[in-house]
Amino acid sequence: MKSAGTLPAWRPWTAAGAAFRPVREGLLFETRFRANRWTRLFGRLLHAAPLLVAVRHPRLVLYTAPTPVRKPTEGRSTPRG
Repeated sequence: MKSAGTLPAWRPWTAAGAAFRPVREGLLFETRFRANRWTRLFGRLLHAAPLLVAVRHPRLVLYTAPTPVRKPTEGRSTPRG
């Protein structure tokens, strides 16, 4: 019996087939449907982690970073010009 996590037996014979295979995987997510429960669990944890960070630290998501303050030059009352 074939295990759920194995890769497909189909192997491309040409360079075009080799280039098409990852494109097909990226568009159709074929290996996702053959994943076992541990792969699915850790995949969900991986994708939930940024959501958890966004919920716990909304200031990092909602507000932009402040602009840096320039250090005043010593001994000058007016800038060079």
